[in-house]
Amino acid sequence: MFASPTDSMNLGSALVLAGLVLSLTGLPAALAQAEPVLEPDPALVDALPADRFTWAQVITVLEEGVNEFEHGFQQPFQRLRMEITSGPDKGVVRELEHGTKYTIQPSDKLEAGERFILGESTRIDGSTYLYVADRARTAALGWLVVVFMGLVVAVSGRQGFLALVGLALSIGILAWYVVPQIAAGQAPVGIALVGAFLIASATLYLAHGIRWRTTVALASLLFTLLIAVGLSTLFAALAHLSGTGSEAAFYAQLGSLGSLDLRGLLLAGIILGTLGVLDDVTTTQAATVEELKRAKPSLSARALFARGMSVGREHVASLVNTLALAYAAVGLPLFLIAATTQTVPFWVTLNSEFVVEEALRTLAGSSAIVLAVPVTTFLATLLFTRRPPDPDVEAKHPDVEAQHPDTEGSVPHFHS
Repeated sequence: MFASPTDSMNLGSALVLAGLVLSLTGLPAALAQAEPVLEPDPALVDALPADRFTWAQVITVLEEGVNEFEHGFQQPFQRLRMEITSGPDKGVVRELEHGTKYTIQPSDKLEAGERFILGESTRIDGSTYLYVADRARTAALGWLVVVFMGLVVAVSGRQGFLALVGLALSIGILAWYVVPQIAAGQAPVGIALVGAFLIASATLYLAHGIRWRTTVALASLLFTLLIAVGLSTLFAALAHLSGTGSEAAFYAQLGSLGSLDLRGLLLAGIILGTLGVLDDVTTTQAATVEELKRAKPSLSARALFARGMSVGREHVASLVNTLALAYAAVGLPLFLIAATTQTVPFWVTLNSEFVVEEALRTLAGSSAIVLAVPVTTFLATLLFTRRPPDPDVEAKHPDVEAQHPDTEGSVPHFHS
């Protein structure tokens, strides 16, 4: 039934001997296949220094080709002579292997004379290596910005210039207030609401002037934005959204942002994304009601509201899918992956957090757009049936009926 002590000793000796033989016979092969091991630098054990980046330019392509691997895999590569054009090593000429130690696509190959971002990384033994971090894109972006600004000023003149100033202020508020405060651990929703108020106040009054209809637009915008926040908060809770439905949210949790409120970040994004469209809807609707009252001062409040809503409904019809297309365009690659995945049923994909997050962004923002029309129309009607249009607007846009006292419905006469 039980093995004797002698048998147990013999079995143990046999196992030890077998292990020793296997170790000795496998050791040469293991040594032959092993890569050189990097000895860590004690000064770099705790943390490696951050990569350094500089601008560089390709002088010439010394060699390029394709490396063949198993299973038909091909890897393009290049050997470049390049010059560093910024930083402390500016003017230094070096050679660079592009695609031999990291994977690149054929579209990643560089040409002679092309500028790129050169990265320098540190290994654990303290040695460094160079790599192509990215292609140069800022020049093309700069020209696009110039074209955009030129078009805005050419079409809208002084008002367009002031709108660009407002855009610069919006970017400044986001860069120097909203982002730093959220990164510092402040509540994303509260910070986004304060930022939205600052952006809306600055941009509306700069682009449209200090007048009553601008104030109506601002009040309507903030009111409907609060409704959008309420809807988003409610349905995010009902749908058990955590804010982790996007790749960006995953990376936001790394490093010093590990304690970030991702659901709050999702709601803050909805607030800022909806803000721009509400700007358009509320200013247009407030201006429409004022101009209708100016064109026919005898309109009653009921008639003025009805005519304003007639224009507003057309506006809603054209904007109802604006946010849907904007968010769908951003998430198009992930939608393609979800649509072509054969191992997961469609209803499972539809239930995923990524899809529900995008639906929440779209529907909450679109609901705010729809509500902004009656809210703005009501407030503008309430105001302009109790007070005349602003004097500065009336001076710039004199009443057509006062110049040409034609009967209602007739065609105005234009004189050469």
